[in-house]
Amino acid sequence: MRSKVSAIILSAGKGRRFEDPLPKQFHLLKEKPIFEWSLEAFSNHELVDSIVLVIDNPPLWDELKEKYPKLEKIVKGGERRQNSVKNGLLALEGECIVLIHDAVRPLVSKELITRVIEGVKKFRCAIPIIEEFDKVVSSLRREKVFRVQTPQGFYLKDILHSHKIGEEKGIYATDDSELMERAGFEVGTVEGEMTNLKITTKLDLLIAEAILENKSRYRL
Repeated sequence: MRSKVSAIILSAGKGRRFEDPLPKQFHLLKEKPIFEWSLEAFSNHELVDSIVLVIDNPPLWDELKEKYPKLEKIVKGGERRQNSVKNGLLALEGECIVLIHDAVRPLVSKELITRVIEGVKKFRCAIPIIEEFDKVVSSLRREKVFRVQTPQGFYLKDILHSHKIGEEKGIYATDDSELMERAGFEVGTVEGEMTNLKITTKLDLLIAEAILENKSRYRL
């Protein structure tokens, strides 16, 4: 019997670097709000069973539920990202693989979601990474530099335990895998995707639009 898979989509950030009164996740990308691209990607994935959306001031529940049947719950965000993740985790019931994804990565692919799920089964904790470049740390040594993406995958009991440890030790992490590492878990990696960009500025939004235009034009 396969493991149940639930996705938590984080869409409660303020996005100050976007420099707009409207939070970036509500801006349109090809005539659809940015956060809905992630809802669609996870809802259409055959291995994903349920979705929890973490969002402040959400659109009408009935409209979202009609478009995305796997959307089971909407919960409010917290003061920090870590608090928002915890709110989403507590909304889940029963043991499962949980995928935590930033809604401002709207171009997440089906293939990447699958790789993360398979990575959790193999490593218990899996994150997608992009290898960027070698960093010189001394005249004799170089280190690889990686860019970490989402979705990041865990077993629910493991990530809940890491939050418990974090709260006990006063640890605040901006990344879910960092919290897992601080709690003593090993983190496995899978191949990320350059197109799985995070929309931080208005320029990123233009780049995302260009990527989508090329995908539809050349069927990439």
